[in-house]
Amino acid sequence: MIFRNVLGKLADFQWISFICGVIPLAFLVAILFVQESPRYLLMKKKEAEANKALSWFRRKTSSQKVEEELSIIQAGVTEALTNKAKLSDLKLPFNLRPALIMFALMFFQQLSGINAVIFYTSTIFSDAGSDMDPLDSAIIVNGMQIVATLAAVFLVDRLGRKILLTGSAATMCVSLVLLGLFFLLKEKNKADSIGWLPLASLIIYISAFSMGFGPLPWMMLGELLPAKSKGLVATMATMFNWFLSFIVTKFYSDLLAEVGAPACYWGFAAVCAVGIAFVIIFVPETKGKTLDEIQEHFGAPPVLPIGEDARK
Repeated sequence: MIFRNVLGKLADFQWISFICGVIPLAFLVAILFVQESPRYLLMKKKEAEANKALSWFRRKTSSQKVEEELSIIQAGVTEALTNKAKLSDLKLPFNLRPALIMFALMFFQQLSGINAVIFYTSTIFSDAGSDMDPLDSAIIVNGMQIVATLAAVFLVDRLGRKILLTGSAATMCVSLVLLGLFFLLKEKNKADSIGWLPLASLIIYISAFSMGFGPLPWMMLGELLPAKSKGLVATMATMFNWFLSFIVTKFYSDLLAEVGAPACYWGFAAVCAVGIAFVIIFVPETKGKTLDEIQEHFGAPPVLPIGEDARK
């Protein structure tokens, strides 16, 4: 978003389209050098490459521990390949619970109003009557989004998922309440002394989102879901997420016109508040846990290393 906004100030439409087309090509080349996952390599029966990949991911772990973990992963892969995922598998509690958690996280992510705020950042500043150029304000907000996302990379394994999700939702909630309050005071011509509040609120809101509810639901798709149903549920959850994104973006302007800016932003804040309670009550902490330990949390039978189940 910041790249697009900066280009919008410096170049015409044709150059923007060309430059934005080059970036995906660069990404395509770069992704060829990304380390493949051990689980995928085992699914392709490339055991030696899987061992090498897991050793790369577990650089500070002994080779014996790597072999033990690889054996457990192999058992899970064998189970997943033997029993293909079906919708009926979601009837099992240890499949249904993580699936529902993922759908809920996607719901809270989108109904926090994030895409409405991102896509309409310039419009929000124009409506707020800010003295700063709306596009400049949008660039500042997008810049903070990048900084916050980078911070999340370093914090996620230090603070844990639950703390970041809870703190993210709480901060977003407060920011949206303040943004709604500004527009309420503006309607009463009492906002002249707090013209800085929309920019401050949106910077804090976007930063909080980027450190928690932005990246973590996508990361937890790979952590919470069992290997067997991961592809099926992840596809459904992603479709659900972007369906909600479409709904929020499509009807944001209509909602704004119907109920007014204060009620609109306070509605998004209410969703964030419910999200706080949901994370505290239902979302397990996955920091420092293996995929199989997470599945056992949901009641799934433990996955035994290859050969160990035969000795039982």
